[in-house]
Amino acid sequence: MRSPSRSLAGSGVVVVGATSGIGRAAACLFARQGARLVIAARNADELATVADECRELGAPAVVTCPTDISIPGDVARLGRTAREELGAVDVWVNTAAVLLAGDLTDTPVADIERIIATNVLGTALVTRAALPGPDGRPGRTTAGAVRPVALP
Repeated sequence: MRSPSRSLAGSGVVVVGATSGIGRAAACLFARQGARLVIAARNADELATVADECRELGAPAVVTCPTDISIPGDVARLGRTAREELGAVDVWVNTAAVLLAGDLTDTPVADIERIIATNVLGTALVTRAALPGPDGRPGRTTAGAVRPVALP
């Protein structure tokens, strides 16, 4: 893997969905680069494990923030925690998502609602928390589209 063209040492980085897959790999990559991290996911125990791994890889500071991105209050708390712990947030990565495999006609409505709550509402909430508004405070920017990764 190619190293970034600019050093990320000391940068403030938030990784949402940090306990598995791309999110965990991103947290480890940023840790190797010496970034200060706030990592978030639903499971506090798994977050603690990833935090220890990131410290071993070289992250000078790692804060965990258990977060269910489908819950607005959790995302608001994550935004506050990120800014309190990191000051400026240089990079914000959101990889949290729910994937259910199977035939849509057999999928319970509650499962479909969970997918929408996390993958649509949750992504919008995280994006809103990550982007500064005109007054410099998070959450006031109007986004016409949301993406899994937001850089403030």
